[in-house]
Amino acid sequence: MTCTKTMPLERFAKSQRRNAEKARCLKCMKKREEEDVDDSEPDSDDSDDYGYKETWHDIM
Repeated sequence: MTCTKTMPLERFAKSQRRNAEKARCLKCMKKREEEDVDDSEPDSDDSDDYGYKETWHDIM
């Protein structure tokens, strides 16, 4: 779908093969994943909105 090339099934993940009209090849999926990672905001290690940071000990 992204590169619009016709490729053999081996170039597609099994989950992508189910819907041929929207299938993305492995190379296009990897490219999309890299773009998503670059666009995402960094995770914050700050405490939550309530000023409390839950620890593993709190859970147990």
